[in-house]
Amino acid sequence: MEVTARRPLLTVGRGELSGIVIRNDKVSRLHARIKFCALGFTLTDQSSNGTYVADSAGTTCMVQNDTHLLEGMGTISFGIDPATGQPHFVRYAVSP
Repeated sequence: MEVTARRPLLTVGRGELSGIVIRNDKVSRLHARIKFCALGFTLTDQSSNGTYVADSAGTTCMVQNDTHLLEGMGTISFGIDPATGQPHFVRYAVSP
C-alpha cells in the first residue's frame, strides 16, 4: 500500500474499516494512522498497547499516543514489542 499526496492517510487497526486490518487482541480497533503531510510521513499511535518502529539500523522506539516521523526504511509492529513476542510487522520505505 502506498501513502502519497493523492492518498495521504492509511489507518491500521483491528476494525474492519481500517486500511490494514490486523486481527489480534493487542491491536486496537483504530490503532494508528500513517499520514503524508508537510513534515513528510508520520505515524500517529492511538492505541492502548503502543506501536514499535524499528529503523534500518535496528533501533526500536515505542510510540504511544504520540506522533513519530518515519524516515528511511524499517518495520512497524502494532501492539507487540518485537523483542518479546510474535509481532505483526509492516515494512515501510520512505522515498524522497
